Amino acid sequence: MRSFLILFFCIQGLFANDILLSIKRFEYKKAESLLNSTSFEEDLRVQLEYYLGFHKDLGYQINEIPLPQSKKEQSYRLFLLNKGYYYFYNIGNESTAFDYFKKSLLLSKKHKDKLLICEALKAILELYNNFDKPFEDKSYHYFLQQYAQNTYDDFEIGQLTYYKYRLILRYNRFEKDVKLLYREANKVVKKINAPLLLMDVFLTNASYHFHTTKKKDSAYYFLDKVLAYKDTNESPRLRKRLIAAQMNKSRYLDLDGKQLEALKMLNEIEIDDEGHLFEIAKTYWYYNKQSVFENLKMMDSAIVYQNKYYTKENELNQYRSLTAIAEIETKYQTAEKEKQLLEEKQRATVNRNWLVVSLILLLLGTGLTILLQKNAAKKRKLVEQQEEIQKQKVETLLKEQELTSIDAMIAGQEKERQRVANELHDDLGSLMATVKLHFNNIETTKEDSALQKADQLLDLAYQKVRGIAHAKNSGVIANQGLVPAVQRMAKTITETNKIRLEVHHFGLEERMENSLELSIFRMIQELVTNTIKHAEATKGSIQLTQHEQSLNILIEDNGKGFDTSKIPATDTGMGLHTIEKRIEHLEGNFTVDSILGKGTSIIIDIPI
Repeated sequence: MRSFLILFFCIQGLFANDILLSIKRFEYKKAESLLNSTSFEEDLRVQLEYYLGFHKDLGYQINEIPLPQSKKEQSYRLFLLNKGYYYFYNIGNESTAFDYFKKSLLLSKKHKDKLLICEALKAILELYNNFDKPFEDKSYHYFLQQYAQNTYDDFEIGQLTYYKYRLILRYNRFEKDVKLLYREANKVVKKINAPLLLMDVFLTNASYHFHTTKKKDSAYYFLDKVLAYKDTNESPRLRKRLIAAQMNKSRYLDLDGKQLEALKMLNEIEIDDEGHLFEIAKTYWYYNKQSVFENLKMMDSAIVYQNKYYTKENELNQYRSLTAIAEIETKYQTAEKEKQLLEEKQRATVNRNWLVVSLILLLLGTGLTILLQKNAAKKRKLVEQQEEIQKQKVETLLKEQELTSIDAMIAGQEKERQRVANELHDDLGSLMATVKLHFNNIETTKEDSALQKADQLLDLAYQKVRGIAHAKNSGVIANQGLVPAVQRMAKTITETNKIRLEVHHFGLEERMENSLELSIFRMIQELVTNTIKHAEATKGSIQLTQHEQSLNILIEDNGKGFDTSKIPATDTGMGLHTIEKRIEHLEGNFTVDSILGKGTSIIIDIPI
């Protein structure tokens, strides 16, 4: 017999859940059919009938809801929800309704009844949704979080996304994620075959566009989509949404300066249904009428509707209900968080104690092993340190050798330049001067064109030899310094008319160490030579700027540029790679920035 009763209640529970699922999806005829064709224990049947009545008819009239015999069954949790809806829809007492919904929620969580957890949460969120004049409040976030943790099908996910979108837009309109919620709600709800839920989203879309995006045409578009349902089989829930669409459209028309259209729409609204939600609609209707007449300067009519509005608002007293709910719920949520923190702290203390014991045992168990390994680890570490020191010595030696090699190469180049310059100037220059002298002593006709041409060529050759000698000898002279040498080099190059080279210098009032100036000059000379050879540039500039602790060199040209990724890793002479290594040994930075067709910039920073 006991097994039979258990089986009977299990089957009852399954059928009851089917009825509740049909009700939540607004499938009231299906719910009625299941309720009439199924045998239920009396308490459960009565509560299911009331629950269906409240959802099907928002003004469902009853005298008293009977209390079930047991508080452990689903019928009692339904009883609490029914009492909440009775106080909400019939009496208009939101605070008492909230208390019943909250009790049902806590009891459903205790019994892990996800279906009724979601039903209780939707009832609470609907309370927040139906306040006429919401203020800045975030206590509803807790219930949205609870809802997100308990959704069990696509319909619940759709309801959750709608309430998130609706309530954040209603209470915290300027939160940055409203646009994201708008997209998410429309995407998710459109997949659900539930016209009433879709109408709720359209109504919210209209508010979003009118007040947030300021797209009035979009607001009217969504309100008209709601009003398009007017010719369908009406129910109280459908009429409520149609009235809301008419109210909102009349309000938007009034705000848009179209008072006559707004008044016409208000006069077409009929609010005949009973129940608290429709009383709220009447309050809103009086308010809209007052506003339209004020804007039409019809003050007598405006005062009439203003009095009706204040009278109805005082009757409903919604603001006080909402503030009471928000205050109570905020205190409750704070207490819950403190309780949770205390429990977590206690668990952390227990865990910490166990951890201490475990650590002590672990230390005792591993102590001997650590002592045995300690000497071996020290020896291994000493060997590794010695290897690292040896490695650093080798690297230092290699760097010093490389630096010595580069210094020797630069010294050799400078010596060779000096030797060539001297030979050009002293030997070949003197020889050509002597040839010129003898040539001038030849007694012949001065008008001979061939001799004149030869004389010109001798002058030109002599000048070129002198120019080459000076160019090769244009190193950093001890009594002149870096800037004059660079300027003289730029002037000599510019005089060839192949490229116009400018020199700018800032802050170089004092000389640097001569070998450093020489090294810097040769690097600049090589980079300029590369520009002349390869860049096909017509203009270039050399900028030297001395800061407190560094020298900045910027060499630019307007040439054809090149692909910096194709610079070879090694090259000969004083090429880019060698210059870069030299700068690296000087602890400086070397940067090449080149754009094909637009030119090249080379930046050198050297500490001084």
